[in-house]
Amino acid sequence: MNDMKTIIEEGNAVLGIELGSTRIKAVLLGEHYDTIATGNFGWENHLENNIWTYPLEEVWRGVQAAYRAMADDVFAKCGVRIKKLRRPVSAE
Repeated sequence: MNDMKTIIEEGNAVLGIELGSTRIKAVLLGEHYDTIATGNFGWENHLENNIWTYPLEEVWRGVQAAYRAMADDVFAKCGVRIKKLRRPVSAE
């Protein structure tokens, strides 16, 4: 875990967020795309005007909750808080 702690402290970790159909997932990745920590938020879509959708307020609440759970996982595993993240390399 020391290597992961250094990666986090130096701001070299990357955050990924997925808005899936049943939950929002947050994952913190190391320099070689290894998983450092994860968090999630369960949710359900809503049928509005015959369209399955998610209220925007719930999206933001879910992203915040998933990030918070991931950050708590980082602290539990590595004993540090996330202060800075690396920008992912563009696929261009």
